[in-house]
Amino acid sequence: MRILIVQPTRTGITETFLDKMTTGLHAETLTVWGVMPRMEDRMTLRPTASNALKFVHRVLSQRNAADQWFRVACDVAFEQVIRDYRPAVVIGQYGHAATWLIDACTRTSVPLIAHFHGLDASKHAILAEYESAYQRLFGAAAAIIAVSRTMRDSLVTLGAPIDRTHRIPYGVDCSFFSGADPSKAPPIFLAVGRMVEKKGHYLTLLAFQKLLASHPVAKLRMVGDGPLLGLCKDLATNLGFASSVDFLGPRTPDEIRLEMRNARAFVQHSITASDGDAEGTPVAVIEAAASGLPVIATRHAGIPEVVVHESTGLLVKERDVDAMASCMLRLAENAAEAGCFGAQAREDALENFTQEIWLQNLWSVVASVAGTGR
Repeated sequence: MRILIVQPTRTGITETFLDKMTTGLHAETLTVWGVMPRMEDRMTLRPTASNALKFVHRVLSQRNAADQWFRVACDVAFEQVIRDYRPAVVIGQYGHAATWLIDACTRTSVPLIAHFHGLDASKHAILAEYESAYQRLFGAAAAIIAVSRTMRDSLVTLGAPIDRTHRIPYGVDCSFFSGADPSKAPPIFLAVGRMVEKKGHYLTLLAFQKLLASHPVAKLRMVGDGPLLGLCKDLATNLGFASSVDFLGPRTPDEIRLEMRNARAFVQHSITASDGDAEGTPVAVIEAAASGLPVIATRHAGIPEVVVHESTGLLVKERDVDAMASCMLRLAENAAEAGCFGAQAREDALENFTQEIWLQNLWSVVASVAGTGR
């Protein structure tokens, strides 16, 4: 089977799940990226006479043709890629990217799967810009995939058909992410994620400051880069605890695995950002659980589907800095409990969040729609 995958941009360092999905499905896959699809470093649209005629006809058939020419050119390009590659299924990675494919998939009778991940189902600007396009997508897509129950419910509220909207959380390689023993680790707390508002790193820092008042030997290590990195560094410096925090910048999966093996607990204070941006199910939380780390996090999006409160970790309300500080102090002072939580987290990850389970669930949806021509 052939699968065409379309995504907005090239896979970034924080989107390793897209690469895992591409290489892990039991099919021949081709990935193109961009609203005007590109493959590697070249455009996919060829200047053929057929493509030129399609372009002229579609522009002239639309109102405000001058404003539509680029969109039509993109549509022609996607149709060309589909006809050239002849996939059984097209997967649009992120909901807004899936809307670019509606007409091309309809004309070629190739089923379309829309895979939502986070901001595409929550960010105010995206929901406003793609409001009508999402309604068309919900009618045209053979399947819609959400990565958490919260996201699935949100999409259904927006109009997605409940019978074609599937919850499939991510999974990770549990043989790769393994080996943590928080019962023997020093009180090192690890945070991994882009330095953006929804990750709540500044709230993690405020909680850590409170922890230091009672447990001054604790350390916080933060992996990630992004627009709020400077703000977070300034916060730690101005509040006087910069020496207890290591800002590590972006790290490879191998480096993150080693960080997890040396930590007492994983911390993530995810929140709904001011622009509506929210998590799907953070992959780093699953990686931490698979490693055998207890997770201290917020009751946000798909996190409670991975972290079981008082079993595999501890959960607090969004923006409750005092509660997060108390949870951090609890595990800083009780390594044995951290070890118990971590062991249970590992067991739960092996049962529910392996890469094999994730890809098998995805494959079940792909196989079920292949050839439907919806």
